[in-house]
Amino acid sequence: TFIPFAQDVDNDKVWQVDVSQGLNGGTMASEWQTAKFDVDLPDRIKNFYNVYITFKPQNISEYITVKYRLDGDSSWSQIGATNDNVSLSGTDLIKTTKLELPSNVQGKFLQLQFTHSSTTGTFDIYEIKLEFDVFN
Repeated sequence: TFIPFAQDVDNDKVWQVDVSQGLNGGTMASEWQTAKFDVDLPDRIKNFYNVYITFKPQNISEYITVKYRLDGDSSWSQIGATNDNVSLSGTDLIKTTKLELPSNVQGKFLQLQFTHSSTTGTFDIYEIKLEFDVFN
């Protein structure tokens, strides 16, 4: 079990995140970083192709932004040339979205960043899968 917290570093405040609540009606921004996916082969180069995200939206007109980085690079790269690549609108049934990585994404490991800003929206992420093969 995890209890998430939101932090306002500029004003030295921390809030416990409550389901379906914004910060006093204002936008709540959140960011998550995955572990470094090295698929138990830390010294081998891999070709990364697609990211599959299984989630349950709450039928809201908002998005999750998913970005990636390779081998500990400090900057994050867009997937699909957009920041709005996982829509939370439509049904509230569980669904899977496929995000295609650009061609020739190669590295020893890949890391993902998920960001979301909301005044009301919530969602659940159930699974993150990578499609890859080992290059050498």
